[in-house]
Amino acid sequence: MNLLTDNIRKIYYKYLLASMGSAVVTSIYSIVDTIAVGQSQGPDGTAAMAVITPVWSLTVFFGLLSGIGGAVLMSKEKGSDNEHEGNNFFSVALIAMLGLTAILWVLFTFFKRNLFFLFGANEEIMPLVLEYSNWIVAFFPVFLLSPFISAFIRNDDAPNLAMTAVIVGAVFNMFGDWFLVFPMNMGMAGAALATVLGNAIQLVILCSHFLSKSCKLKFVKPRNFSGNVIKIFLTGSSSGLLELANAILISLFNYKIMKYAGSATLAVFGVICTCASLFQALFCGVGQAAQPIISTNYGAGQNDRIHRVC
Repeated sequence: MNLLTDNIRKIYYKYLLASMGSAVVTSIYSIVDTIAVGQSQGPDGTAAMAVITPVWSLTVFFGLLSGIGGAVLMSKEKGSDNEHEGNNFFSVALIAMLGLTAILWVLFTFFKRNLFFLFGANEEIMPLVLEYSNWIVAFFPVFLLSPFISAFIRNDDAPNLAMTAVIVGAVFNMFGDWFLVFPMNMGMAGAALATVLGNAIQLVILCSHFLSKSCKLKFVKPRNFSGNVIKIFLTGSSSGLLELANAILISLFNYKIMKYAGSATLAVFGVICTCASLFQALFCGVGQAAQPIISTNYGAGQNDRIHRVC
């Protein structure tokens, strides 16, 4: 697949199918997670999941901040036939992402109670929040690196692999929700472990791209690191801004609902947020399908192809 010469309509629909498929599957297994916890733990369990929701928004925000930002700049350079500079952006973005991952991992490891109080928890549901989040925090890098690597793989002409990784991870997650929560009677910990294993499988499948012959992503010695990090973050901020806003908004709603209405009402709000995420993901999928085509053709100066995508 050549983003500079192949039929625009066919390329776009190929990326659109992958983006929409990933969005739908991700949203469905979030809903299944919530259902499993609700059936096992009741309203308090569902309320605890609502408190954890901002964590997912934050992981996606930071993943897109470095991932989309770096992938767009990489594709632009490769469209300009500057392969080495494209890989330089990939290398800088990877180092920046690893640094962000380390900082966030430390923060959530040592200050998770304070952070979950900030996200709307109270003492009543905090034990359930911690029972679930202990597994998530222990394997925090998995959740940050998945959206990051997925962004680069899509821009490296492998959108189907990104979709396959999401689908396989989601199927495992959904099976794990049933098996670990009910037959194994692990409750919140079982749902969390299923989520960890599903996302770990997704990340392994994504990383298999680096072993394929078609992979053009290469780690090179970073050049102009600080300047390029700023470029990457500025470019990626628009893609992740909605997720950051969601994290802040949901935290505020959680806090007010718990203060004035209680955990049963928060459980209802959490289900609504989970269902609403499906539509948000679909709209984002439309934009992300166009991104690799536009950035590559922009680098090549083929404005007519960009206009046809838009």
